[in-house]
Amino acid sequence: MCAPRSSFTWLIFLAALALLPAWAGAQGGPPLLTDDPGTPGNRHWEINLGFTVEHTRAETLLEIPRVDFNYGLGNHIQLKFEIPWLRLDEHAEVKNGLGNSVFGVKWRMLGEKKRGISISAYPQVEFNNPTSSANRGLVEKGTQFLLPVEMSRRVGPIEVDGEIGYRFIQNRPDEWFYGLALGHQFTQRLEVIGELHGTSVRNFTADQLVYNIGGRFKVAHKLVLLFAGGRSIRDLPDEHRRVFASVGLRLNF
Repeated sequence: MCAPRSSFTWLIFLAALALLPAWAGAQGGPPLLTDDPGTPGNRHWEINLGFTVEHTRAETLLEIPRVDFNYGLGNHIQLKFEIPWLRLDEHAEVKNGLGNSVFGVKWRMLGEKKRGISISAYPQVEFNNPTSSANRGLVEKGTQFLLPVEMSRRVGPIEVDGEIGYRFIQNRPDEWFYGLALGHQFTQRLEVIGELHGTSVRNFTADQLVYNIGGRFKVAHKLVLLFAGGRSIRDLPDEHRRVFASVGLRLNF
């Protein structure tokens, strides 16, 4: 039953990507799971400070906070370092500790101004820190390598972003991941955003799909409030339905 379901999801996603050049520009990234090709600009910083909660019948996981540092080298390259502090409440047992670190380099190989579409590659590595978090079950043991590609275009008032990638995982089967994000700038200060984001095991026999809806509100010239919430639509076998929410701040300078 899982294989046809997964194949149908992929057909819808690939059809949406095929239409992307005829749609609009994109604004992925926090608080969404789907990313976009944008970079901060030469010698500019983008820092995201997020607080998230993910709840199932079996556990509640908090990131308090997740800190995401991004720095622009030229106008086409972005360096990223991300790390969370985790709190896991599982079967009345509470664990706290440092989550995995993520380091990445985004290369925006094609810009919208010249070709009408932006494309980037964004390789990232996620690794355990030298703490007891992996041994205590807060994070998975081992290293993961992500290789995504992002695409976007800006036409009219609607914003669209598509992302597809492959995750190499050290201690369990590899995964595909994909996302489609939409957004609209309702006022000069408020942008409303939403996405569908999914993962699938490498042989496409099972997949997971979530939706996420939120927004970005410009508090000051260089400060933006981020907020979102969603739930899983379809889950991997033996996993519970997930509900999640996030709130945070973005600082640009």
